[in-house]
Amino acid sequence: MTPLVRSARRPARTRLCVAVACLALAGGCGEDPGTGGAATPEAASASPGPTESASAPAGPEVGTWESAPVTRDQFLQTLRVNGFTDYVRRFGSIPGWLPDREGVLSLELRDGSWMLYGALDGDAPTVFDRQTYEVVDQGFELTSDVGQTILRPSIEGETLALEFVSSTEPAAEEIPVEAILRVYYTTATFTRIAS
Repeated sequence: MTPLVRSARRPARTRLCVAVACLALAGGCGEDPGTGGAATPEAASASPGPTESASAPAGPEVGTWESAPVTRDQFLQTLRVNGFTDYVRRFGSIPGWLPDREGVLSLELRDGSWMLYGALDGDAPTVFDRQTYEVVDQGFELTSDVGQTILRPSIEGETLALEFVSSTEPAAEEIPVEAILRVYYTTATFTRIAS
């Protein structure tokens, strides 16, 4: 089960997908209306991924970034410190959203494509979030059919930290999208592993 799978638009024409909240990452596009936007892995893998754009970003963010191992407790602590204490139990109870022990997140940014992978408890990486992005004044702008999200990057040497700025996207599994985005993008920093 993936947490947030929604279709996204590239500037003027491209569809993309967001599976933004599943650390067990079952990946891809395809929306199942009965799950609050979440899709089954079968529906997710059946849809095409992002396509390339003529105006794809080529800045210092381009490359592959990986977090150090992050524990289940660290992910849940992110909810608590950001005011989402009421969602800790719910978030922790959804199969595939958090590791039992620890997980590693990988973020690949290339040709305007934004791919977040999660490897939980030593399993193979799975797609958590797939969409396109643009670099705007506020940071990275991720656009889907249901709203926009902005994450502010801080790149120091080979380290990338992301800060949640805003999102107009709806909740998934009755959890605010801000909570989901903070868990997967702000719990740990990312270290560049490839350019």
